[in-house]
Amino acid sequence: GRYQETTDFWYDDDPNHLPAQERDPKTVLLKVSLTRISSALTTNEEYLYKNARLVFYYSSQGEEGNLRETRIYFNAKGMFKSNVKANGKELSAKELTTAEYSDFRPNAVNVLKYGKYYMDQFIKNMSWP
Repeated sequence: GRYQETTDFWYDDDPNHLPAQERDPKTVLLKVSLTRISSALTTNEEYLYKNARLVFYYSSQGEEGNLRETRIYFNAKGMFKSNVKANGKELSAKELTTAEYSDFRPNAVNVLKYGKYYMDQFIKNMSWP
């Protein structure tokens, strides 16, 4: 089998180059993008942050000519909007309850958990205390 994963961190440091003790490393993280290739399945994910909060998540999965896209929008209270497409067709809330598409339902709890995980990894990798 084949497995490959690439994680990219996009960040914006303070233009005034504040001393480390005055900087909050969480606020400089803008985006985390992941690409996973596992046999015939390719997954791309993006986590977008603003002021140390996850505000948007995007996932695209392609396998054998089939494509699934998920978009989740967050505010301070959690997920407020989501959009799921299968092969370019937007799925309704009713369709997401059917056996065919039930595993396509957005899982905001997991997305928030992984969003926090990647932020923690960013801070560890940048060697900030």
